[in-house]
Amino acid sequence: MQKASILGSALVGLGCLVMFTALLTAGEAREYRRYDSPDKRHALVVYREQQIFAFPGQSSDSPGYVVLLGAEGTE
Repeated sequence: MQKASILGSALVGLGCLVMFTALLTAGEAREYRRYDSPDKRHALVVYREQQIFAFPGQSSDSPGYVVLLGAEGTE
């Protein structure tokens, strides 16, 4: 009986650690795609924010934003 209690506590602790890590990285945005203009003077960069949880079929619905960059990399 004591082994089951220790195993249960370890699983709960592991679950809490996974959720804590997911919450820390939830607001982080990463570059998803970059579109350069033909003359390379501008670039359109799409950033995608990581989702904590998504149901099947919702992976393409993640939130994000778009940034237009100039030649020097300025917004």
